[in-house]
Amino acid sequence: MSDTADLITWYRTRLDNIERWARAANQVYTYAEGSPAPPESGVHWTWVKGENWTPTNPDPVTEEFVGDATGEWRVNLATVEEWPSRISSVSPARPTRQTYAGTIEEMDPSAAGHIVLHDPAAVLRRVAAERAVLDLWGYSDEHAEFPNYDGGHAGALEDVVRALAQQFAGEPGYREEWTP
Repeated sequence: MSDTADLITWYRTRLDNIERWARAANQVYTYAEGSPAPPESGVHWTWVKGENWTPTNPDPVTEEFVGDATGEWRVNLATVEEWPSRISSVSPARPTRQTYAGTIEEMDPSAAGHIVLHDPAAVLRRVAAERAVLDLWGYSDEHAEFPNYDGGHAGALEDVVRALAQQFAGEPGYREEWTP
């Protein structure tokens, strides 16, 4: 196999691993009624505040995360998706969103912010986009060729793939010669 073919095969393996982790984190509310399936596109996490869990976008350098004098927290981390659930066996089912430990006090706000930016839905979209870049080439393991592009375009696309692959530099199997 050519060096470029090795890069693409290695890169696809990284994307497969990222997708497995995102799908594993793509879970419905723990106490959901019945057996609902998680959304195929991935669970979305967001910041919410107030009694009605209004979506918000806190600034990570402000004090919006810190509770006030009453101990109330200003923001929480919750899923956008809701699932039917009950508080007790006699209560009616109502839509409920998954939260991270009820409030963010048990998690560093920067870690929670990272989850919002890199939730399963976002990761699955990124994996699909990067696979689309690889697929533009039309590369086939069986043919070890790139039929969709002539020399000039193939070179530019190869540079793009090498640049994208740099996000995995330092992982097992990455080769320095793949660095653009």
